[in-house]
Amino acid sequence: GQMVVIEGMIETECPSGCWFIVNDATGSIYVDILPSNFVIPQERGEDAKVYGEVVVKDGDPMILGKMVQIGGEIYQ
Repeated sequence: GQMVVIEGMIETECPSGCWFIVNDATGSIYVDILPSNFVIPQERGEDAKVYGEVVVKDGDPMILGKMVQIGGEIYQ
């Protein structure tokens, strides 16, 4: 898939921080970071910048996150 950078607010996050949903001006998209072997802390409501690969799963686009930046912190 295509590599992208998106920015938006974390509107939903799994309890262990392995996936989350980011909402920007164009809508919401699911971000899975478990395959990249990292998690993020609970940051619901915070703005995040996500670097990752767009893939289609069950007919819907999603992002396989490779790096997430929240405030001054980088997770990868």
